[in-house]
Amino acid sequence: MILTVDVGNSNIVLGVYDDSRTITAHWRLSTLPLRTADELRVVLAGLLRDSDLEAAQVRAIVVGCVVPPVLSPLVRAMKALFDADVHIVTADSVPWLKIAIDNRKEIGADLIANAVSSQDYVQGTACAVFDFGTALSVTVVDADGRIRGASIAPGLMKASLALSEGTAQLPQIELAAPPEPFGTNTVTAIQSGIVFGYASLVEGMMRRYRDYLQCDVKALATGGLADIVAPLVTEFVAVDQWLTLNGLRRIIERYQ
Repeated sequence: MILTVDVGNSNIVLGVYDDSRTITAHWRLSTLPLRTADELRVVLAGLLRDSDLEAAQVRAIVVGCVVPPVLSPLVRAMKALFDADVHIVTADSVPWLKIAIDNRKEIGADLIANAVSSQDYVQGTACAVFDFGTALSVTVVDADGRIRGASIAPGLMKASLALSEGTAQLPQIELAAPPEPFGTNTVTAIQSGIVFGYASLVEGMMRRYRDYLQCDVKALATGGLADIVAPLVTEFVAVDQWLTLNGLRRIIERYQ
């Protein structure tokens, strides 16, 4: 089995794949930078036990991390629990991946994994992977599988929190599409601005990507908040909550 670990700013998402490349167990933890290796080891052991899995079944581990303080204690915890190599995804660990940005080392592991996984859906066609997490990150990949660049905006939840914290009379609201494109009260007005606004962001960015690249560009969606926006956008050819983990799995498979 392969253990894939995606350490994001808000959550750590873990998935276990069997030999048929099927995800058989998955978990989501809060990203807490002050958690120790011992705490993480106990948590991981409990997750395995609750899913009737044994540490000895894991033969490879791959980690993508965008929160550096978490990485060291996490790796120590996994090395204490598993008898398996831990592969850390960076730009240097994927020398075969074409990355056409100014400084290759700047690109995050999540964008790398999303680019690799995108080829399961659009091989031979340019694509944009919209990852709806703490930030909304978009990885733009050309028809040759080369990462051309990225776009980054505040995530939906961050935008909502910024609005409520930075204003005197606007509350925190549930992130959901209102029944009309404009609100008739404060809650639905904020929902309209954020949810429909981000749907329009996707549509507008896709037009810009196509105009610049002068070719067809497919849109993919992933991330914890993708299900809020994706139903409102006809652009998406696929919405895959495991797209990042699948990319991590594909990367480690090249080394086995």
